[in-house]
Amino acid sequence: MAALLVAALTFTLPAQQQPKKKSTAPAPAPAPVELKFDKTVGSAKAPITIDVYTDFECPACGALYTRTLRRVIQEYVWANKVHLVHHDYPLPMHKYSRDAARWAIAASTFGKYEAVADSLFENQATLTATGAVEALASKGLSAEEVKKIKQILDKQMNQVDANIERDIFQAKTSQVTQTPTMFIRHKDKTYPVVGAVSFQVFKTTLDDLLSRK
Repeated sequence: MAALLVAALTFTLPAQQQPKKKSTAPAPAPAPVELKFDKTVGSAKAPITIDVYTDFECPACGALYTRTLRRVIQEYVWANKVHLVHHDYPLPMHKYSRDAARWAIAASTFGKYEAVADSLFENQATLTATGAVEALASKGLSAEEVKKIKQILDKQMNQVDANIERDIFQAKTSQVTQTPTMFIRHKDKTYPVVGAVSFQVFKTTLDDLLSRK
């Protein structure tokens, strides 16, 4: 009986002492980081908020930006009188406007939406003629910033496109029928403005609203 017990222990102990095999299943991929887009300029506490819907290939949008919004930013936004909110509304007939919007939106994750938008609108004719989105959007950005945008567009394009679709949905909900369209919000009222309004006309409107108690 003792011999049989010893034999049984000799047979079972090595099996119990064998190390467990490591799992060969791949580790789960980390969840994608939720991007934070900021396509605004100025303080959200400013008395006037302007929502502007534009397309980077729209000639009227280019005129509005370069002739009017630049001065609005300089004279009203930086004076904490206006909060400017950009909305991307790439139109189907424009071949490169969505890609241009993608670059600007990706740049918005680190505070460079305005820099990219400024370059794209300034060079709009070249954009439409050549489709050189990357070259034009990269002007004024560092090599590291360009690399970051490319990584976002490569790995998180779905979030960038979702941001565009939200703007398009919001535009349709707000009955935007053409670009550029702006909505000036002051206190409890909203004033729609359509087309490439000159700075002098726009200035008159803003000053009038700011004068109201």
